[in-house]
Amino acid sequence: MDRHEQYATKVETWIFYFMCGFALFSSVSMAGGNLFLSLGLVASFVRLYYKRDDVTDILYKNKTLAYLFAAMIGAICVSFIASEHPVHSMRVFGDHYGYRMCGFYIIMLFVREREKLLKLLGLAAISCVLNGIHCIWEFIVLGNTRADGFYFYMTTGTILSMWTPLTLLIALETFEKKKHCVFAVFGVVFMVVVQFCNQTRGAWVATAITSLMLVFMYMRSLKKAIAIFVSLVIGIGIIFACVPQLNQRLSSITEVKSGGDRIYLWKSAYHMFLDNPFLGVGYNQFADKYQNQYILPEARQPKLNHAHSNFMQMLAEGGILGITTWSLFWGYALWYGYSGWKKDRKISALAWFVVIAGFQLHGLTEYNQGNSAATKEFWFLLGIFLQLMWISKHNSKIKLR
Repeated sequence: MDRHEQYATKVETWIFYFMCGFALFSSVSMAGGNLFLSLGLVASFVRLYYKRDDVTDILYKNKTLAYLFAAMIGAICVSFIASEHPVHSMRVFGDHYGYRMCGFYIIMLFVREREKLLKLLGLAAISCVLNGIHCIWEFIVLGNTRADGFYFYMTTGTILSMWTPLTLLIALETFEKKKHCVFAVFGVVFMVVVQFCNQTRGAWVATAITSLMLVFMYMRSLKKAIAIFVSLVIGIGIIFACVPQLNQRLSSITEVKSGGDRIYLWKSAYHMFLDNPFLGVGYNQFADKYQNQYILPEARQPKLNHAHSNFMQMLAEGGILGITTWSLFWGYALWYGYSGWKKDRKISALAWFVVIAGFQLHGLTEYNQGNSAATKEFWFLLGIFLQLMWISKHNSKIKLR
């Protein structure tokens, strides 16, 4: 090993420590998370200075995933043409798909050991638990009926949309192995209680659908899957029946007026699409167009700056080209996780699936792609599970030889 490789190895150790810091602060502090993420980014550039001949390797591990991601990014860049403020669009694009995705890039490039990845996941789980404890404290002690945790309640809602199905997946895995079952049950109950305290209805729906898919994908026996599903429904139903406030909140999901200005926002986004069908109005131009041109007379909140939906936001800002490439990338990403699970029962593949499903299902009624804290944690988790999938695949090939 030459001197440059020795330096690169030392820097990678520091990169891992910085990612540990980010994981521990991911659900509790934006400032703390940004500090460690920035340090990890700087260390990454130092590492690339000493050694960069292995960077292109990740592009060949799944070409379809890489090509579809590049197509989505390319479509967003093309939409700059339609933007009245292209420089601003480029700056926001750099933040969304550059800095906020740093955790994903860093893990894919520099964290290649399974043990390190599991440590990062464990620290991120601790961070989520701390946020959950804060939510419960707010709800019980402070009487906050929409507990925020350490973030805004919608941010916490998105985080819970990812972590609650993940916790259920871990519980199913522990029951399969017949180890630590009590802790697994406690973990699921804890996450459900936190979601009740948070009271984000879109997150409830996203978690319910993702969990339903998870149970039926995981269980080998249809009877067992139905039994688990019915048990979850009965347990959660009892809680709702015992707490009238939660029951009222659940009942309001089907009421149109309970959606606030969402319906009006979606109509306005659709009108933007009709007027600019191919390229949309330009990346991150929804707020300007909505407030100055497309707001409906019946809208009650004129200062809203996003479409309250990932899909409608992409439709308005990216047009046909943007929404098509966006849908193809995330559709394939879901299929990639599902097929990886069905083929080899890789737990990391199913985890990848439920994180994407939870995030994007909540994203149907909330523009969580524009949420800094939520997207950083989202991409960070995807980096961990994708790397774990590739490590598992590599190890399987070695065993076959």
